[in-house]
Amino acid sequence: MGYKTILVHCDAGKSVSHRLEVAAALAQRFDAHLVGFHTRRPFEAPVFLDGGVGFPMDDMFRSYEEGVQTEETAASAAFTTAIKGKHLSTEWRTVTGYVDDELSIQARYAELIVVGQADPVATVTPSDLPEVTALATGRPVLVVPYIGAKAPGKVALVCWNASRE
Repeated sequence: MGYKTILVHCDAGKSVSHRLEVAAALAQRFDAHLVGFHTRRPFEAPVFLDGGVGFPMDDMFRSYEEGVQTEETAASAAFTTAIKGKHLSTEWRTVTGYVDDELSIQARYAELIVVGQADPVATVTPSDLPEVTALATGRPVLVVPYIGAKAPGKVALVCWNASRE
C-alpha cells in the first residue's frame, strides 16, 4: 500500500520537528506529496466589560496578530527545515480557524494524517487532537510521540482476534 498525499500538522511546539521528520521520511519512501498544515487560531475578543469602560481593542488585536504570526513563522520554518535537501513534492497550507475542525476538513484530501502526541506542557494545540482527528475523518492517523520517534519500519505486525470477545 502506498500513500499519494501525506498531511502533517505543524504548530509552534517544540515537538513539531519530530513529527516533520517522520512525515518527510514517509513521503520520501512512498514518493508522496507532503502537505504541511498550520491553523491560525481565530481572534476572540473578551465579552465582559468593567463598569461600562471598553477595552483598548487595538492593543489586544495587535497582540493577537503578533502571537499568531510568531507561531506561523515558527511552524513554517520548521517545515522548511524538515524538507530542506530532500527531493519531495511539498505544499504549505495555512487557514484561520480551530485546529480540530480545520484539520478534519483538510484530512479529506490526504491518505495519511501525521499529528503529534499531546505534550505534557500545555500548548495551544488541543491535547485530544489525534483522537478527534481519527474519529472525525475515518482516515489513518499516525501519532508521533512528543519525545520523537523514527519513521515506521517496512514490516507491520497486526494482532487480531476474530472471536466475539
